[in-house]
Amino acid sequence: MAPERGTPAGYDWEDPTGATAPDPFRLPDHAADPQSGRSGAGMVGAAPGPRGALPPWAIVAIVLVQAVALVVAVGLVVGGLQRLFGTEAAPSGAAATQQEPTTDATGQEREPGTVTDAAGRELTDGTGHYDDPATVGVHTFAWPTWTDGTLSVTAQEVDLAATLPGDGPPGVVQDGFRVVRVAYEVRYEGPGQLAPVEELWLSGESERTFFPDVAEGLVADPVSTIGPLRSGQSARFHSLFIVPADELAGFRLGVETFGGEVLYFAAA
Repeated sequence: MAPERGTPAGYDWEDPTGATAPDPFRLPDHAADPQSGRSGAGMVGAAPGPRGALPPWAIVAIVLVQAVALVVAVGLVVGGLQRLFGTEAAPSGAAATQQEPTTDATGQEREPGTVTDAAGRELTDGTGHYDDPATVGVHTFAWPTWTDGTLSVTAQEVDLAATLPGDGPPGVVQDGFRVVRVAYEVRYEGPGQLAPVEELWLSGESERTFFPDVAEGLVADPVSTIGPLRSGQSARFHSLFIVPADELAGFRLGVETFGGEVLYFAAA
């Protein structure tokens, strides 16, 4: 029987299972095609191969970079804390033996003063501080000044029961209070000249109270009347304090300069 038009060759109408029709949705098997010269590897649908691992030197380099970054970060944090809280490392060598500035109650740095005895020997046993005040007529305080010189002060006399000039009955001081009159001597050593009133601050202290110097306008020679002193010159002046009688025990005379620490004389 002759095949009809449109019937593919080899198709048996009596036995349709005897011939295999091509699958239009099936890709050709290039791996089985000897003329293609290619295998199925690398073709569409092939699985990618595994990635290569980092070489050992790259791993070591990454670890080193991370370690260096950690050290730098720690150093920056520690340095910032030191600047914030003022915990700088102490100087070494000769500089470590120098006296360091002290800090007062307001947080301001103060240049340390020196205390000498009647023979001019410097004392380093704490004499002159609040808990161990110096002795009137014996010890002398000194501080460096902005002129690169030295200003020294000595309390020469203290009168715990003084009277004010012209203070007649009934007086200006109320019962229960005392006038404390102090005679000081101030001396300057250094270049140029220096007016003591520009540098000195005089006060009194008890266990309970702070007392300012009230000599201005009450005595003829407060510290403000002293003119500029040149090197080697000295002058004498007086200070006055109005103190409750029950606070005279342990009363101290405070002396300090504009940038120097306060030092104390015992008033009694």
